[in-house]
Amino acid sequence: MPAGAVPMPAGAENRALRILLDDARAGRPVHVAHIPGRPGSEVPWPPWVRPPSSAPSPPGASAPLDHQAIAASHAQAGRNVIISTAAASGKSLGYLLPR
Repeated sequence: MPAGAVPMPAGAENRALRILLDDARAGRPVHVAHIPGRPGSEVPWPPWVRPPSSAPSPPGASAPLDHQAIAASHAQAGRNVIISTAAASGKSLGYLLPR
């Protein structure tokens, strides 16, 4: 379990997880954890990204946040990724960066 992850209590309602478990066409979740919110921290651009001046980023952003770089690296490697964060937290960069 990732550092800071909180295990979901038995019987806790999680609609997205229930949909995955109930759909015979869906793959089985490998890991599910609730990770409490925290401020993002900037990390270096992944090595496969073009120079930062041409990488998509919001005004004022000089580097991706950790959740963006992690999601983008998984997507770049061909893995399925679900990223669930608050609105305007930069989820789009996580899936657009590998394109």
